[in-house]
Amino acid sequence: MKKPCYFLIGILLLSACIKSPESEGTQTKEFDKAETRDSTNSKWGSSVTLKLKNPAFDSLALLISGKPGHGYSSIREANFWKVYANSMDSTLRIVNDKRLGLMRDWAKKEYDDKAQKSDTLFYPFSGPDFLNAYTLFPNTRTYFLIALEPIGLLPELDPKQPAKTEKFFNNLKLSLDDVYKKSYFITKRMNVHLGGAVYGTLPLITVFLKQTDHTISNIKSVKLDSTGKVIDAPYSELSKSAKRPRGVKIEFFKNGDTTLRQLYYFSADLGDGALTEKFRFRKFLDKMDHFNAYAKSASYLMHYEEFAVIRNQILNKANLLLQDDTGIALRYVKKEDWNIFLYGTYVPPVKDFSKYLYQKDLTEAYKKDSVNVKELPFELGYHWGSKKNNLMLFVRK
Repeated sequence: MKKPCYFLIGILLLSACIKSPESEGTQTKEFDKAETRDSTNSKWGSSVTLKLKNPAFDSLALLISGKPGHGYSSIREANFWKVYANSMDSTLRIVNDKRLGLMRDWAKKEYDDKAQKSDTLFYPFSGPDFLNAYTLFPNTRTYFLIALEPIGLLPELDPKQPAKTEKFFNNLKLSLDDVYKKSYFITKRMNVHLGGAVYGTLPLITVFLKQTDHTISNIKSVKLDSTGKVIDAPYSELSKSAKRPRGVKIEFFKNGDTTLRQLYYFSADLGDGALTEKFRFRKFLDKMDHFNAYAKSASYLMHYEEFAVIRNQILNKANLLLQDDTGIALRYVKKEDWNIFLYGTYVPPVKDFSKYLYQKDLTEAYKKDSVNVKELPFELGYHWGSKKNNLMLFVRK
């Protein structure tokens, strides 16, 4: 087998070079002034009272997601924000009708009961894609998203600088277009947008939280100590330069529910060279208990020997693994350990990826089990628009 396409890995590494805007650091001090307030959290006619540790995060997230809320009145009254809000609402309705609703129904039917064995989801090579993670695993209490892209900061929006503020909203919409239209982020395009008016993955994650009907209670920086233990730090720590791994923790509630949930996003290198036993992130992974795992549009990286550590972490600890063919190659999966369910259609990788990534054994598996291969009622992944998409569900025996 040939070596990996290092130009793809190089594209992923570009995000490491993106620097924070010069303006960052001033608003972070305000966010660290946490104040606990009651907030009404309602949906479908029900109402509960929540204790939000820092309501400022949720207020800003409502604004940048284009949803009604309190505060930022001068921005909300601006025509560009009204156009943005209408566009976001219209786009989300279309995405819900054409894809997300179908995904929710499919997941509930196919594996909802099997996923209950774990309340944690592990999603490597995710980018900021909480939207699909939540849609497919809505009952999860702790989400771990891991990718190279920088965390960044929430925006500092100054009503006295309308042109700059309008540019932020335009760039934010552009940053989200690919995941809305094609279900995945295109790394090269995302790096362009995340290095400009929109800095990092954090703004996008908060938008997805609001679009999936959640209330944000608090956002913290997180670090790993020498044993791999996660340590909370103030939000302002996100603005300080540091080597990977860097992490952020978002505490949130599902609307209509009082259960506090958590989302961790780590900007981390998942190659074997960065995951030797001496590194903190490897120690963190080793400490993790069993989880559900998800992999989609993962650039086939876990096919390569250079990503054996993260691949083995998943195969050893996942109770359930949902992935497309870009995740873990079938040859690494021990059939005696897993019940395997196939969906959709398997075809060779799209032209952007090496022909050597084609899995003959997966083709044979789809043929051999053709009677039991089920339809995939939505499109998800690199073969977007071709109706030749696949998903594989592995459930530990």
